Amino acid sequence: MDYSIKVSRLLLDCEKNGTAPEYGSSKIFLSCQGKDVFIVSDLHLTVEPDYMHRTNYTADKPEDDLSFVKFLDYIRDKTPPGKGMLIINGDFIDFLRIIAIPESEDDFYQWQNILKKIGVEKDLSLLKSSISKREIRYGLNTSDYKSVWKLNLVVQEHQSIFFALTQWLGEGNSLIIIKGNHDLEFYWPAVRNFLRLYFAESLSLQKIKGLEDVLLEGVLSKIHFIDDTLILDNMYYIEHGHKYDKLCHCIGGPVLKNKEELNIPFGSFFNRYLFNHIEIAHPPFKHVREKKNILPLLIEKRFFVGIKALLQHIPVLFLIIPMRYYRYLFGRVLLIGLTIFLPVLYLIDKFWNIVEPVGMKLDSIEQPRLTISKYFKIPGANTIENMIFSFLSFAISSSSAYMNLEEHSRLDQFARKKLAENTQLKLVTFGHTHHAASFEENGRSFYNTGAWFPIPDEDKSNPQNNFTYLQIKSSNSENDHSAGMFLKWYGNLRVPPEPVKKSPQ
Repeated sequence: MDYSIKVSRLLLDCEKNGTAPEYGSSKIFLSCQGKDVFIVSDLHLTVEPDYMHRTNYTADKPEDDLSFVKFLDYIRDKTPPGKGMLIINGDFIDFLRIIAIPESEDDFYQWQNILKKIGVEKDLSLLKSSISKREIRYGLNTSDYKSVWKLNLVVQEHQSIFFALTQWLGEGNSLIIIKGNHDLEFYWPAVRNFLRLYFAESLSLQKIKGLEDVLLEGVLSKIHFIDDTLILDNMYYIEHGHKYDKLCHCIGGPVLKNKEELNIPFGSFFNRYLFNHIEIAHPPFKHVREKKNILPLLIEKRFFVGIKALLQHIPVLFLIIPMRYYRYLFGRVLLIGLTIFLPVLYLIDKFWNIVEPVGMKLDSIEQPRLTISKYFKIPGANTIENMIFSFLSFAISSSSAYMNLEEHSRLDQFARKKLAENTQLKLVTFGHTHHAASFEENGRSFYNTGAWFPIPDEDKSNPQNNFTYLQIKSSNSENDHSAGMFLKWYGNLRVPPEPVKKSPQ
């Protein structure tokens, strides 16, 4: 048997025959096995829209990735070989932001070869014809073989992070990846097998060992993909937390009826078909901390540009978002129509293309805009204008809150519910919100591990590189911290981590 076929068959069968942990159960119970556990969340590794056309390509983005690489080096140095467990609690990869598609003949040959190595046979002509006009504009859909293409781009873009993870596995430590709402693609066996093969190929080169041996001895049993919830030692509850966010909660099963594409939540459609293109047209908005704030902020700062963005992309959203989400989310949609869209349409009718050139790019969020008052010399025009724009921005945010579409900033109310329902739990941890938070009650704790990418200050001008993580030391360690230590990592600085202060309740 051809060696490459043998390896691909090993990958295809690994979860069925037990050489790799099985995937699919919504709740997984594992033991720490005396290991020190490190928990992070929300790396959101992705590639920029111009990835395929880059002329000054660099293998990595050190300003964004170096922090996590140094963190991995730190915990690897502090952990005896085979005694570490790293848990990435959701949104490790941001598939939703990847819109780069294969274009050249070499791109398609590379895509075909990657798929073949993991046992997925696709004819070259099929790959070329599979990309629709909509995908050319918005990025590939969520089918398994197209998700593998996206993941390969991320691995190539963030080589230093994946090399550091390879070193972590190479010392016998384990890696657990929990699915979030931005990486639902880990549902596909092909996506999980691509990552397994990448780590095995990297380790094979480092250790000068055969690929099959590395897979069996150092990779398949060391990487565990979790669909929803992980419970360690019956005490530590670990979940990404997106299912408590109405915009990010999937209705129905994991795949559509055709079984070829993922069932993605309502908010993911907006990320893919609206927010991505606002960020492309106006780069400063990609630094807005919470994506749900982009549209109100754009309308407040650049009213007509915001309206054009809506009119360009909203029709596509209405055509592709399943009707069940409208029933689930917009039972009181009449409020939206009366408070927002009627005045918006009226203003568009009056001022479209008079006040501001809508195709212009924004260099900063606070860039001065052309104003209505410039064209209408009436007393109090500035005040009236500001009131109109502020009202419309406020109406969008308020309507979202009215329909319970606001994101829960810390998820602590759901953590309290988990602790109340499960008295054996000592600790609950979520991610998802990008807000680091914690509380302790009666010796039991909740931690939200925040995000591992730079978060700007409120004025969007000063990204902060101090990240948070949770450490649970084994009870066999010299210092027992089985209740968990919530620690802050100061970006690229070579300073030891320090405890995070408890959040006010």
